[in-house]
Amino acid sequence: MEWLNSILQNKNQRAIINSEEECDPQACYDSFKEHWQQALKIFNRVQQLPSHDDVLGVVNHLEQMVTLLLYDLKRHDRLCMSVSSSRCLEYLLTENILDRLFEWSIRSGRYTNAVRCEQLKLYEMLISQSRHVLLVHEPFLRPMIKLLNSCEGEVFSKEVEKLLVDLLNQLSALLMQNMEFIELFFQEERNVSKFIIFSLLIPFVHREDSIGMRVRDALLLCMSLSKKNKKVAIYIAEHSNFSVLVASGLSGLYSVLPNVLNDIFVPDWHRFTPDDVNEIKGLLTFVTSLEFSNAVAQVAHPIIRQQFQEFLYRGFLIPVLGPALLQTNVQEQVAATAYLELILRTVTQPGLLHSLLQFLLKVDYDGQKLLNILIQRMNSERQLCLVSLAVFESIIDLDCEDLMLELVFKHLQPCLHLMVAQRKVALPLDLHCQSFKSF
Repeated sequence: MEWLNSILQNKNQRAIINSEEECDPQACYDSFKEHWQQALKIFNRVQQLPSHDDVLGVVNHLEQMVTLLLYDLKRHDRLCMSVSSSRCLEYLLTENILDRLFEWSIRSGRYTNAVRCEQLKLYEMLISQSRHVLLVHEPFLRPMIKLLNSCEGEVFSKEVEKLLVDLLNQLSALLMQNMEFIELFFQEERNVSKFIIFSLLIPFVHREDSIGMRVRDALLLCMSLSKKNKKVAIYIAEHSNFSVLVASGLSGLYSVLPNVLNDIFVPDWHRFTPDDVNEIKGLLTFVTSLEFSNAVAQVAHPIIRQQFQEFLYRGFLIPVLGPALLQTNVQEQVAATAYLELILRTVTQPGLLHSLLQFLLKVDYDGQKLLNILIQRMNSERQLCLVSLAVFESIIDLDCEDLMLELVFKHLQPCLHLMVAQRKVALPLDLHCQSFKSF
């Protein structure tokens, strides 16, 4: 997007207000109005698609307005005055500047994203300064919702993506503190109430950069919102593809992990260390996604959590992890078993652990449970034996009764390991009672 870079890099030199002494409030207000009037002249002059100079002029005037508005809002904050009493802000709202700017931006052709970039900066700045105060003003809220809706399904430069995600993150945090404003971000679309903030965040969920981290933070805030607001929970569970996307993303990330661990040369190696996670290609991204899944299951509404667990079980564990563990090549079995052990250590949420244990204890592959297959592998070659033992160490650390019954107690049930005299004491008289309960 060279045109965007040229606009943002070739700006006119201008004075920036840095301190209160440089400009009195009246001069700040007059200058703010003048910049808007100049931008308005460009709006009214352009009948067809605007030129490069037209867009550059609007962007420059808008940035000056942002600087002046920020100065005025900070001055009110220093004087402990209400943000809404700012004359610049009042003028911004009464003149319907934000709405007029949006309407002009959608007619700016190939320069739409350049103006959109400035709009996102403006909204992010206003919300950071005013918090929830401006959300009650329709001249502020309506054009912001229009702007967010216009971003759906679009492909942006990284700069615009960052600005959009920063705004969405800020709105998510704001709604957590002011639950009464959630309804403002729902719009009816085809008889479905769409939660625009969540809808815009979903496409970035598997990003590996700082944008992805910010998106996942915002999504977790939305998940926390779902626990407090049933409408948010219903939208996420019934009208979004979030659970499918995360589960399928986890499957995709697992599929690109190395099938054979050729880069590990440590004697007696049996499980992944933090250094291994950082050094093996793709493993850190997979673990990050796994940790995000764990966090979602911890903070989400029960209906989302149940749906998410089901998709993870049927969309990742059974079709992806199961076949990986049953490969015929021993080195591939070593890698898959090590990945399983890492998953067992990473997942801590009880619901996800239940899915994992159900996968190990109940799913049959060629008539055998995975747990029994893993037990048999402790008699295999040295490396496979070590990683299998590491799996059982992690399994036992879970302190799960069902697992202990499967691994230990059911083998003690006949009490054949006891002397005959002790066996009579341990075995119950009731033949319908399970002997291992005596232990």
